[in-house]
Amino acid sequence: MLLRGEPGTGKSQLAHAAAVALNRLFVYEVVNAHTEGQDLLWKFDAVSRLAEAQTIKAGDDKKALLDTKLFISPGVLWWALDWDNACEVYDKSHYQLSLPEKPENWQQPLPGGNGKDGGQYGINLAAIFLLSTVSTAT
Repeated sequence: MLLRGEPGTGKSQLAHAAAVALNRLFVYEVVNAHTEGQDLLWKFDAVSRLAEAQTIKAGDDKKALLDTKLFISPGVLWWALDWDNACEVYDKSHYQLSLPEKPENWQQPLPGGNGKDGGQYGINLAAIFLLSTVSTAT
């Protein structure tokens, strides 16, 4: 679902209501001019990793403390396509953005499902991208 409109017009509420009504996973991302395609898959917190590097003392396991996996947060497409793996990465990460809502009784369909609700890949989701129009007129 792709919604576009002025800020405050109810795009998020409409998307959430649609996901709840269809018992779909509600995962959303607000897309703007600064959003890159990679942001939909994952985000990396280089600043926190640098801060962690500055606190390392002699004898600390640098490789384990600075493992890049600790500073990754899954994006909306990762959550939508592989909820379980995204949860594992999210739980281990120091960089935890908001955790998406999962409907009660929702289960990730297996790949190659029966074609209902998930098509050939067995995906059962509502990935919501919200575009806000920002007026540049003065």
